[in-house]
Amino acid sequence: MSPPISAVGSTGWLPCAGNGSARTPLGGAIFVFRNRRASALKLLCYDGQRFWLCHKRLSQGRLKWWPSGPQARVTLSARELQILLWNGNPKALELAEDWRRVA
Repeated sequence: MSPPISAVGSTGWLPCAGNGSARTPLGGAIFVFRNRRASALKLLCYDGQRFWLCHKRLSQGRLKWWPSGPQARVTLSARELQILLWNGNPKALELAEDWRRVA
């Protein structure tokens, strides 16, 4: 895992985000990082004018789910990110498709 974003400066995330990924914060993607103890998340996004760094710390315990392996990189939908922010496992849930044809 790379160092925390705050320790590497405003452009230190570039090697992490650009390493084999076609998505960038400038294109609307949100990057989620966790600390080594798995007790906090940092979200990096760009709103068209400036970067936003959001920090969420769990009041107790550790994250129940985080991707693992040599390529610990997963694409999440907005609702899966919401589940992760509430310390859930977004991959263990059986959710309906994001977009379904109504008629």
